[in-house]
Amino acid sequence: MIDALKHLDVKIDSNNATNKDRDSRVKILHDIDKLDMLDSLDLQQKSRIKWDIERNENSKFFHGIVN
Repeated sequence: MIDALKHLDVKIDSNNATNKDRDSRVKILHDIDKLDMLDSLDLQQKSRIKWDIERNENSKFFHGIVN
């Protein structure tokens, strides 16, 4: 995907690009943005799960000492 984007950028910079090339570039950038958003959501979910697990372990530790 990145290679295709670089290739299209070269064509656009050299004024050899068609409207189809420009549309393809926009689609690739949109796809990259979508993948980045999905990756961010995945990291958020993983951090929430990790926080949930660690919070539960800390609660067990705290209640074990208090009781």
